[in-house]
Amino acid sequence: MDERDIIRVMLSHDLNLTPDALDILKGFSEDQLNEILERISEKFPDAAVITREMIEPERAEKFEEMLSIEFQASASAVEGTLDEFLRYMRDRFSRIQGIILSRTGLKAVEIAAAKRMSQGESVTIVGMVREKKKTKQGGEMMLIEDISGEIPCFLQNGAIKERYNRVVKDSVIAVNGTITKNGGINVRNIIFPDIPQRERKPVRMEGKIAFISDIHIGSKYFNRKAFSSFIEWASNEDNLKYIILCGDLIDGVGVYPGQEAELEASNVWEQYKMASEFLSRIPKRIKVIYIPGNHEPVRQSEPQPPVPDKYSEFLPENLMKLSNPSTIGVGGIRIMLYHGRSLNAMFKYVPGMQPVNSSSVVRAMETLLMLRHLAPIYGEHPIAPGSRDELVIEEVPDVLCMGHIHVYGIGEYKGVKLINPGTFQEETPYIRKMGIEVTPGTVPVLDLGTMNVSLERF
Repeated sequence: MDERDIIRVMLSHDLNLTPDALDILKGFSEDQLNEILERISEKFPDAAVITREMIEPERAEKFEEMLSIEFQASASAVEGTLDEFLRYMRDRFSRIQGIILSRTGLKAVEIAAAKRMSQGESVTIVGMVREKKKTKQGGEMMLIEDISGEIPCFLQNGAIKERYNRVVKDSVIAVNGTITKNGGINVRNIIFPDIPQRERKPVRMEGKIAFISDIHIGSKYFNRKAFSSFIEWASNEDNLKYIILCGDLIDGVGVYPGQEAELEASNVWEQYKMASEFLSRIPKRIKVIYIPGNHEPVRQSEPQPPVPDKYSEFLPENLMKLSNPSTIGVGGIRIMLYHGRSLNAMFKYVPGMQPVNSSSVVRAMETLLMLRHLAPIYGEHPIAPGSRDELVIEEVPDVLCMGHIHVYGIGEYKGVKLINPGTFQEETPYIRKMGIEVTPGTVPVLDLGTMNVSLERF
């Protein structure tokens, strides 16, 4: 609401308000403002002027109502047995197979049945990609398997090469083509699980969300000045409701060889104490949602549980710890959070993803949505084979936020906002070797009223 609308509502309640209270109320819709004023009138029946102090408790309560946890990974313990691995991959296969068939209406057959078909017959299968490689003739092929068997699939249609390039090992796809002389498939088309076009949802609140990640407090390369500037900006941004911290708040210890030489604080306790000095300056009216990354003191295997409670004494009361990945709801908007460690593999295996920059970050995130999985390539980084694959993207989000790669990206795919905040760490020797140009101090900001994303630089 703008100032004139707020004043109109106030006059309808026979109330005036202070300038700082006016600034706060700009973040609410008219219905929400009327609700708040009614409750304030009950608490302060003789008040003629509404102050900031009267609004703050109501505001905090209202924000809590608008925030919901829609999914949090169980991150259950595993032993790493073969049976666990088979159960995990079969769960992935069956669930993504179900997504493909329900979305497309395809009539697919099992691979064992396809291998009994005659040369030239048309066939559609759904399977998991076991291998991709060049043929002896220089062509492209995939070895695809399901519960019944495996079959080689040969790329014949050059028009689908771009789709073929986005296929990665262990992803689940559908293939349509014809049976070859030797019992393989000449591929005419590749069908991804993909996501449907998202329709714009009506948002039940106004306000903004700032997305940050990869702060790396405790590292000598942590940009203290830029992060301080961000917190100062957040403190003065009255319409800011939430800060989402998508992993790697601290630099951790023992994460990579030689890290100790690059640390300003040599243990995680010191690092969290340093972090508390910054986070405690964020106004209590702003809710901070925090998931772990690969530098947090939690298990490295994904999905990761929230940061342990023993570190909570260093974290402010307005901070909520969640798992990696997790999904929250804000004002009816579904926001999926994942630290993004799998982005490394996408840059490594998907042609056209190099160099790493703002555009390729968005393309990599698009590909994960197309494959309906946050980390499709098993074994590129630790993944715990739980009874259920909690990295499958079953419920499509309105916003997908990742981090990890230290390069910001803002985009949209089929109505889903794609956000990667970048970092607050300057270039490290490791990043320099990778040839990545980091983008420190970049903060995407989502306006809940318009669903537009802007970029603040610090």
